[in-house]
Amino acid sequence: MFTTMAMIYKNEGGTRALYRGITPTVAGVAPYVGLNFMTYESVRKYLTPEGDKNPSSYRKLLAGAVSGAVAQTCTYPLSVLLFFELNAVKLTFVLSDVLRRRFQINTMSGMGYQYTSIWDAPKVKDQKPLALSIRVRQQAISREVDQYTAMGIDLDRHHVRSSHRKAPKSDNVYLKVLVKLYRFLARRTESNFNKAVLRRLFMSRINRPPVSLSRAVANISEAQKGKTVVVVGTVTDDNRLLTVPKLSIAALRFTATARARIEKAGGETLTLDQLALRAPTGANTLLLRGPKNAREAVKHFGFGPHTDKKPYVASKGRKFERARGRRRSKGFKV
Repeated sequence: MFTTMAMIYKNEGGTRALYRGITPTVAGVAPYVGLNFMTYESVRKYLTPEGDKNPSSYRKLLAGAVSGAVAQTCTYPLSVLLFFELNAVKLTFVLSDVLRRRFQINTMSGMGYQYTSIWDAPKVKDQKPLALSIRVRQQAISREVDQYTAMGIDLDRHHVRSSHRKAPKSDNVYLKVLVKLYRFLARRTESNFNKAVLRRLFMSRINRPPVSLSRAVANISEAQKGKTVVVVGTVTDDNRLLTVPKLSIAALRFTATARARIEKAGGETLTLDQLALRAPTGANTLLLRGPKNAREAVKHFGFGPHTDKKPYVASKGRKFERARGRRRSKGFKV
């Protein structure tokens, strides 16, 4: 009993759930109990008088039976009236809800307005009038509910899969540990930085192009000096950059020459787990990524002429694609 009370208190709304419906209960029980005790006190004077110190058990049982019979006889009409009132309210609510849904379904399906309101519904043919008995109304309502609740769900994007990755394809255990770390940070912090890093950890290597030192230096303005550059990919060296400033860079991987030049200039190279300890929300960081379409393969992509796509040539010798379009004597030269 106590387990049931605790479950109701927890799941149904607290203290109010324990006392829900107490008014009709008290209205039905209080008259019976009061009349029972009053009748018992009146009958006890005759069956078990005060002078009798040891009345027999038969007279006690007779006094209780008489008081119970009188109380039950007098309060029975009140109990019947209360039962009909409660069921009438409940059935009216359920019937109105069923008719409202039927009205909506008929309207949306093109059957038109068969009636103007919910209360006009019983006047229509094939509707059960409200004057029927309780049992007949219950059967009618159950049939209506079963008919209109067994409907399917029409989804506009059913069987459409999401093409975005939710985990990396790689089996690299170090990458999986980083995914676990930043999945936790993205969930427990409201930082878009962690969400962006997690999304880039899922990407393929084509979508994680390298970032050169010259690109990192070019993206650091005066206002962003002192920030930690974050690259979810590889940081490479660029020998066109003659002077490397003091940098703090966090990345998945560094080439040997890039790491040596950064550390020689007094900078530091961090891993992404070290970055998570230093800046768990990505504060004071600059997130960079390399050019995704700078690959040689992308130069050949495109459809049809006039897209400046690079042709696939078997060889660049004298006999390969050197005629029309490549010489003045062969029509035109590009």
